[in-house]
Amino acid sequence: MQVSNILEEKSFQYTIEKPDMMQRSDEIDSLEEIVDYCKGIQEQVQYTENIWNIEVQEGVTFADYLYGQIGEVREDDRRRMQEMISKQFVCISCFDEETEKILVSLGEYEDAINNMREYIDARRNILKKIDDVEEYEQFMHSCFPNSCFAKDILSEMRYIQNFPLNVKEITDNLSVLDDEAIKLYEEYHDNLKEAMRILTAKLIECSPDSEHADMLAFPFVYQEQIDGENVSREKMVECSPHLKLIHKGSNLRIYFWWCDKDIGNGEKVLVGRIGRHPY
Repeated sequence: MQVSNILEEKSFQYTIEKPDMMQRSDEIDSLEEIVDYCKGIQEQVQYTENIWNIEVQEGVTFADYLYGQIGEVREDDRRRMQEMISKQFVCISCFDEETEKILVSLGEYEDAINNMREYIDARRNILKKIDDVEEYEQFMHSCFPNSCFAKDILSEMRYIQNFPLNVKEITDNLSVLDDEAIKLYEEYHDNLKEAMRILTAKLIECSPDSEHADMLAFPFVYQEQIDGENVSREKMVECSPHLKLIHKGSNLRIYFWWCDKDIGNGEKVLVGRIGRHPY
């Protein structure tokens, strides 16, 4: 799945209703967060030459604001915009009509994304339309920033029956895990039954599976610093809690563990298996 992250250049435009660049530090913060996330997943934000002539303050073009030392500016904001334009944006002559598109804006703008919450939701909406399991697996890693997936996660996903019919269900459950598991663990680490009860109230059912713990250890890869270099390590982690999808008697499940101090620095939920129970 190819995605084009497109900058809505008109969102930079100064109008009577919209403040000038001097007053848009918070909006620059949000745009920078999206741009940094795109960089982390090896994507860029695209723009065209049209942006340079857009008036961002009364009588001041974006080019003047950025490089001409013209207009009232906050130097930190200008520096951050320069950094984004020069290193993390890419100028193109026209947009690829064949790709999925996410329109990214500076501040609120019609039909555009202006913060990380909206950006992740937009990627998840694209994910829900992918009906090929291998393409889904490749793209899903960029849709769940608070999750780590087992090294062999695809091996079981290939056996999901009627995969295209279950894509939305899988995505919605992974989304709840990604959004809430770490917060729940922080609050209820000494009472995980309550954490699972809360997830059950939001989904179909979340329950433990301690009877089969020996079959529910999955390999995760993480990076460890040794002598100043990142070295890949592999660790088996038991993922016995599971979400039941479709209905309580279904054999489509998501096995997970709340977090691990090595994998994702204790800040990510671990997804060990998506598919049938392994026994």
